[in-house]
Amino acid sequence: MTEARAHNAFIYITEKCLLDCDYCFFKDKSKGRVISWDVFRDFYCWITQRPAGGPACFEFTGGEPLLEWNLLKKMILWVRKDSRRIRIGVQTNGILLDEDKREFFKKFRIAVEIGLDGRQDATMSHRKPLSARLYRMILKNIKDGLKEGLDISCTMTVTPDAAASLKRNFDHLKRQGFSDIDVTPAALCPWNGAEKRLFRREYAKLFSRPGRRNLFVQDDLASLPGPFLDLSLHPPGYVCCGDVFLCLPEPVKKRNSLVSFTKQGVELNRHAYSYFLRQYEKRFRALNGAAVYRDYVLFSFDIVKALNKGFSKGCDTIMELLTFQKYQHQNEAV
Repeated sequence: MTEARAHNAFIYITEKCLLDCDYCFFKDKSKGRVISWDVFRDFYCWITQRPAGGPACFEFTGGEPLLEWNLLKKMILWVRKDSRRIRIGVQTNGILLDEDKREFFKKFRIAVEIGLDGRQDATMSHRKPLSARLYRMILKNIKDGLKEGLDISCTMTVTPDAAASLKRNFDHLKRQGFSDIDVTPAALCPWNGAEKRLFRREYAKLFSRPGRRNLFVQDDLASLPGPFLDLSLHPPGYVCCGDVFLCLPEPVKKRNSLVSFTKQGVELNRHAYSYFLRQYEKRFRALNGAAVYRDYVLFSFDIVKALNKGFSKGCDTIMELLTFQKYQHQNEAV
């Protein structure tokens, strides 16, 4: 069986979250499960000792990973003790990013990614039950962290009702001082034709700006050796091909997991592993080497679409909105 290199490793520490974003596609997160230390340790040993090589990055996320602070610290220290060079990131909504956590992240060179959708009204509209007080607290945590020298970036989710104000919200976030801002459309929201055209037009304007990383565009895959997969560890111990697989219902996710970590040990699903590797390789070959990381994300949506018919429309929407060639065309027209 062909071995695929692990590119990114996503660890979904917990399904618990402080917010209930209406566009979130993390299926079954209401169960509130947490990755156990034993499962994480077994996953780490497995992914770093594979013949094809370990990942370039460990990304801790959720849910809200800071809700499991002691466990998160233990995991980070384990990774950092093993490798001082590997990139480690934490995705958070920023509410719990207090001084002690910021100090820890800076000491161990942890990159922090904040989920924020722009101005207060845009963010509060879909990130329930976020209040104006909590929004101001997040901005203060960001400001203090940047002042302390912390590496903080942002992911901005754009909903259909916010497409017209995309630039306004982006510029608001830019003024906060983020190192990078990724812009992504909300896949599960119902988009009409006019809203899609508006998003593409407004995003094309951002895409033409120099000095900003937008939507994975500059993550070139052409230099990566051999076949690769993103690997994501989901509660209670399923391993899938990246974060897009979060949308799958529990039975489908379990059936299509590449590896399962349980009390009984490690179970490799050779059929699923070979199937998904073939699916990605086929799609990358069609690009003749002109691939960027965004393509892997789009391929994942295309593959998940076949596994979960209920998510079919959302997959079609995000693939349509994120097709790079359309932005090239739009750039010429703007």
